[in-house]
Amino acid sequence: MSENLHLSFSDRRLLGCLRGQERWMERVRALRANFGFQRGIELVLFDGTEELSSCLGIHVPDWVTGTYWGNRILLVHPASWINPHIAEFGQILVHELTHIIVTDKTDGLCPMWLNEAFALYYANQIQGMYLDEACFRKEDVYDLCYADDGLYNICASLMTALVEAHGIDAIVRRLTSCISYSDDPVLGREAMKRVMRGLRDSVMRGAIAI
Repeated sequence: MSENLHLSFSDRRLLGCLRGQERWMERVRALRANFGFQRGIELVLFDGTEELSSCLGIHVPDWVTGTYWGNRILLVHPASWINPHIAEFGQILVHELTHIIVTDKTDGLCPMWLNEAFALYYANQIQGMYLDEACFRKEDVYDLCYADDGLYNICASLMTALVEAHGIDAIVRRLTSCISYSDDPVLGREAMKRVMRGLRDSVMRGAIAI
């Protein structure tokens, strides 16, 4: 299994965390195929965020369930998650793998909001996200940061709108061929302002779930 997916399991407990979850494998294959990314990735399991903090040499908030560093996906054991219902373990794996691939394919230039949007899409975490008035405090999504209210809801909503309008293959091609993201006619600042205005109009009409 791990050979076909180009994933190296450094801890046998990882298989236990993934038991009963099959769809993550399909997502990994689709992600690698869409981006043409075949580099091997190592999976590392930590008992909690304290152990992860010690490894990284920085404080990791208690709510973190995974991150990445180079070609390694660093995953926190779900037994220590503050919110055990936040996602499946396999979804966190795919989410972090997407960050690695997007960062690699864009030389680290992909805007934060778009990187998160892709990660949410491939990890199948875009369903059931809600937008409220607080999500529209910033008109320009290029100004978003991790401290902003509803960040993941916004990114999920933007990706849903982009895929519905253009299809995922077209969005991937734009991502990997884009010279200037902020000026791009589909992914740029002005284009995304129009998408945000459309989403806000939908919220005002009561259509707030995606």
